[in-house]
Amino acid sequence: MTYRNARSRIIADELIDRIRLGEFTRGAGFLTREEIVARYGVSPVTAFRVLKHLESEGMIECGRGRRAILLEGRDGSARVRPEGCRRIAVAAFTEGEGTPDVELEWTVNCLCVRLRNDGQEAELYRSGVSAGHLPAADGYLILREEESAPELYEELRGSGKPFCMLSFDRLRENTLLIMPRLCLSQMILYFASLSVKRIHVIRGFSSPADRFLSPPTDVILPRDSEIRMVEEGVFTLTRPDDRARLDRFVRESEPGSGDGFFCANHILGEHLRSESEKQRKKQFFSAGTAGLRPDMPGPAVDLKVYEVVESLLGMLYRQFRTGDARDPGMVLQPEFCRGACN
Repeated sequence: MTYRNARSRIIADELIDRIRLGEFTRGAGFLTREEIVARYGVSPVTAFRVLKHLESEGMIECGRGRRAILLEGRDGSARVRPEGCRRIAVAAFTEGEGTPDVELEWTVNCLCVRLRNDGQEAELYRSGVSAGHLPAADGYLILREEESAPELYEELRGSGKPFCMLSFDRLRENTLLIMPRLCLSQMILYFASLSVKRIHVIRGFSSPADRFLSPPTDVILPRDSEIRMVEEGVFTLTRPDDRARLDRFVRESEPGSGDGFFCANHILGEHLRSESEKQRKKQFFSAGTAGLRPDMPGPAVDLKVYEVVESLLGMLYRQFRTGDARDPGMVLQPEFCRGACN
């Protein structure tokens, strides 16, 4: 081992100890090759070897020329992630009477979601988020009971950071939870989990808010899965010819060609309901401005909370990427988050 290799190993061990002791927690420090050179008086080559040692220990993940940012894990430990990795503070359900018996699922210290469109990652860490105690983060995902939501919601709005507050009375098993802006990618994930290979997706834009629906390309699917995308445009039914145009679209879209249906347009979904019942389709879901109705045809689905989190992260990243901070909050439907609706 050369002197430089030995020196880099010593520096790396020291940094690992300091990371584990919590010196760099809460994103207080950035770890770059230049900072290692300045702090320890070593050459850039040795500083690069230090980063490679840290990477081999699982303490850092970075590409060539990228600096890394230190993040906090669920148990208070620190982890280093790429510079482009966003800090998303997650508050689990509050304790007390009426709290849903649901827990977020984590891997090791955190849950990382890789987004296909830009290759970046988001790291979620468990944190106590409450009014007056907002941790430093790039965005917030809040899963709370309604009673504690209003003050926190106002504080989040004032923070200027992207956030999503999901607040509802009860989450039961075998309950399908769909948010209209996110439901397309979520339902594709659900279909894929059932090993359905061909999916007939009918996507509607019934309101300006529906433009937030994710296209299927945002979702990583099994290799042999196939999605048939159908765009039907806008069906407002405000003109007499709209009903005829809708009837014609339903006929031309061949609703019997898929293994399942998902319709993001509530009006069109109502129109397709009879088609689905006639053909005895196994899967049919419809969602619109009112969310998913309990009497919709289709089986009861146990939708895991972490799957909802993945979709919410996609929404947060779209806000990060577009830089649209005019309204950092996401307004969900009253049935699911009364405390967060504006």
